[in-house]
Amino acid sequence: QSLDYVNGMNTGIYPNFGYTDWRLPNRKEFHTLTDFSRYNPALPSDHPFLNVLVGYYRSSTSYANDPDYAWVIDMWIGGIYAGYEADKSSVGYIWPVRSGQ
Repeated sequence: QSLDYVNGMNTGIYPNFGYTDWRLPNRKEFHTLTDFSRYNPALPSDHPFLNVLVGYYRSSTSYANDPDYAWVIDMWIGGIYAGYEADKSSVGYIWPVRSGQ
C-alpha cells in the first residue's frame, strides 16, 4: 500500500506538490537522518522537517530473508527494524522523498 500511494503521487491521484519523481527512501537514507542522542523524534535539533510523527516509517528496502517484509525506522528513538509486513498499513507512516535539489 505504501508503494502504491507513492505511485499515486507520481501519477497525480494523490497530492504531489507539482512533482512526479517521489519515492520512498531506502534504509540507509533514513539512517543518515537520525540523531541517536535525541528522541521524540530522533532527528537533529536543526532539522528542516515539519510535522514529524513519532512512529514507524516504511523504507523502500525489502528484508533480504523475506522480501514480503520491509525495513522501517522508528522515529521515537531512530532504530531501524526488519520484519514488518510490506503490504500492510499497520507499518505506520511513509516519508516520500525526491532526488532533486
